[in-house]
Amino acid sequence: MPVTKEEVKIPRNGYFWRVQKAEKAISKDKGNPMLKLTCELVKEPPMLIDGEQVDVNGLVATKYLSPLTNKRTVNEFRESCEMPPIEEADLPNIEAGHYEGRIFHAIGSTNEEDQIDRDTKQPVINKLTGKPVRSSRLEIGRILTKNS
Repeated sequence: MPVTKEEVKIPRNGYFWRVQKAEKAISKDKGNPMLKLTCELVKEPPMLIDGEQVDVNGLVATKYLSPLTNKRTVNEFRESCEMPPIEEADLPNIEAGHYEGRIFHAIGSTNEEDQIDRDTKQPVINKLTGKPVRSSRLEIGRILTKNS
């Protein structure tokens, strides 16, 4: 049976990502301004997964660029996108749409974890197998630059 993109688990490595959608948001944890970037994997050759060559381009993940008040964080991302640096005074005026279509380099990986019951805080168990139910999520980690 062919491997579907939903089943693909990419190894932790540097990948190129294209910003599909960028929007300003407020972090739930600390209330900081941030950019929410919906990104797709690009420029990758097919990967050998379970004996099959699988096209991983187009896999989607979200990157949160936070806090938006940190010039270093923003400028690392801009450098990876081959954009000029921004001054601290201009941080509040960032337009999210300027980042759409930009390509950047960052660590990507698939994170697998047990699903946890919100009430009991215990792993959700598959009653047919007796094993914990696992979920996987494609994540974008550290932004990579020429100075990384």
